[in-house]
Amino acid sequence: LTLIVPASVFSKDSNSVVGATLLHTNDFHGRLETDYRGRGGAAYISSIANDIRNTIGEENVLLLDAGDEYFAAPAISQLLLGESTVDIFNMMGYELAVFGNHEFDKGQEITAQRVFQSEYPWLGANVILEGTDWEYPDWVQPYTFLTVGEGPHQATIGVIGVATDETPEVTLIGTTEGLEF
Repeated sequence: LTLIVPASVFSKDSNSVVGATLLHTNDFHGRLETDYRGRGGAAYISSIANDIRNTIGEENVLLLDAGDEYFAAPAISQLLLGESTVDIFNMMGYELAVFGNHEFDKGQEITAQRVFQSEYPWLGANVILEGTDWEYPDWVQPYTFLTVGEGPHQATIGVIGVATDETPEVTLIGTTEGLEF
């Protein structure tokens, strides 16, 4: 589930182009180990990411996740309420994650615990407190900025995370109460 997107962005001085490679996962669902056919798993994804980092330079690679990181998952993640998956994603060097519908499966308290455990921000520009003018729970960031390159060949990339507006309908009933998408 890895998508490699080579991109070019301009450096801060706008006189040079900085190469950036975005590595993207989604719907990982806590599959830390390979499946019965030997496919996937955290070690496999980590080895691909590290190979690319070693080939083109770690400073030019961003590892991102687009949601459903740890629930709807095998027992190794489900029984620990996603803790094991977040620990592994921390070790793998993820730069950010976006909320998927399954992040809410065990309720917002567990979601917030996983966010605070993460060494990377969780984005949800449209995950707001119900009845407010765009107020976010304290565990939600609408966007973040990431840096690629180094020295004079460095650029800043803005990333906005958006959860599907169907989240309240496709996750367990009541787990998103008090939130609007």
